[in-house]
Amino acid sequence: MLVFRYEKARLKELQEFFIWEFKIGDNIKYNLDIIFNLVEDYNNGKNYKKPISILSVSVIEAIMVDFVYRLYRGTKHFPEKLKDREDEIKDKLSNALIKNKKTSMDLLRVFLKILVFLK
Repeated sequence: MLVFRYEKARLKELQEFFIWEFKIGDNIKYNLDIIFNLVEDYNNGKNYKKPISILSVSVIEAIMVDFVYRLYRGTKHFPEKLKDREDEIKDKLSNALIKNKKTSMDLLRVFLKILVFLK
């Protein structure tokens, strides 16, 4: 049996606090609805392990891509812990985004480079 840590309504409420791009947030809400429905069916005997896994990973990817957008476009809302390195991070993002096609996988690569850079 699969269970969630939070109810669907609570997850949507939490999402409102950290999603930067509306389109990405809308995608996450849609995928969460599907995941909740698939898990409910899974708990009633259907075998939906693979679609649940794939959609869960897509939600994680969307959250990471949204974080990159926030770092890139953030002004007043730049994460407080990274504030002292804001210019440096934005320069790296600008260079990486110019070189890439700006697909979600490219943004994910940029996100991972930023994480390595921040260590």
